[in-house]
Amino acid sequence: MKLIKVILILTVLLFTAGCATMDQVPLEPYDAGYRDGYSTGKLSSGNPNAFKDLKRYQSDQQYKLGWDDGYMNGRDEFRRDRWDDNRR
Repeated sequence: MKLIKVILILTVLLFTAGCATMDQVPLEPYDAGYRDGYSTGKLSSGNPNAFKDLKRYQSDQQYKLGWDDGYMNGRDEFRRDRWDDNRR
């Protein structure tokens, strides 16, 4: 069941990324960091740097703050979902 969720999430992320265009307005640093961190946190069973722009993380304080906040929230949601699955 867990593997199916991870595969489903990755599939949705890949399709969503394919729909992006270069004409989109770039996200503010905090928002971009939050989005990347949250995506990584939701996939906590995998690589903790999956969606981290490492150069930006090291040089842009707002991106770093957003990434850290997003990661914690995504990770916590992943853990709650996993705990709920284990209770069933």
